[in-house]
Amino acid sequence: MFIRIALLMVMLIISMSSHAWTSPSKKEEMVDRVLTLSGTKTAMRYVSSQIARGFHSAREMSDLRMSRQEMTPEQRKSLEHLLKVMRGSFDHDAMLKTAAAYLADNTTEKQLAAAIGHLSKKEVRRIIGLEIKAMNSASKNVLNDFAHALQIRKPSPLRMTIVDHIDRITEASRHSADLAMEIFGAFFQSNPAHMERLRAIINKQARDQTILTLLYAYRNLTDRELQEYALIYQDEDYAWVARMTVRGVNVAIKHAFDEFKGSLVEWVTNEMETAGRRSF
Repeated sequence: MFIRIALLMVMLIISMSSHAWTSPSKKEEMVDRVLTLSGTKTAMRYVSSQIARGFHSAREMSDLRMSRQEMTPEQRKSLEHLLKVMRGSFDHDAMLKTAAAYLADNTTEKQLAAAIGHLSKKEVRRIIGLEIKAMNSASKNVLNDFAHALQIRKPSPLRMTIVDHIDRITEASRHSADLAMEIFGAFFQSNPAHMERLRAIINKQARDQTILTLLYAYRNLTDRELQEYALIYQDEDYAWVARMTVRGVNVAIKHAFDEFKGSLVEWVTNEMETAGRRSF
């Protein structure tokens, strides 16, 4: 169960990159199998599509909402460069490769084999399918409506205990909050007291969003079905692989963001220097 991570992430776009082909090792094949069976590959594609949508929404609300034909040559050049930087930094294949490398470096073949065993079970496959379906349908409005419905028909204490346990085992909301704080800190400077208050707010938002998303994904399961599914997390090997998968996804997104930020700063600096030379 690693799908919910994709629902807490930010903005950018997919492009393809070419890499020299080498025969994968047994462990690499096992990692690839885990990422496929767990739905992580699908989740990361979803992240990429959301990033693209977020960027284009922001562009439409900015001064770039004009058509390319209405832009000056300099504006068109700037837009194309931003798109190129974004595609290069948030390349889906590159992010997936980073996540896979992290998972391979932090697991053993024994742990991966245990995870593959659980993820290959028919009932687990069915529930992962529900997670993927929920990921594709859980828009902001849908989740808001679902949250309002929960106020009328509250989840059972058992169900709340299970989703809380899954989040704590995978550390999903914690890593989402960490990523949000890093992105905020990259663009905004604030004193330690303000950052501490912001951290508390983001922690709660990430936690609430993760729990809501889990409840939505499992809404059609009975408490008993959900309880039986959650038993896989009692296997320490499986729980470790789940946790490392979540971390790997966050490492990949952070790496992509850092690369994008560095390229953007370099480009802006060069543009300012060029503009400065033209003014003389």
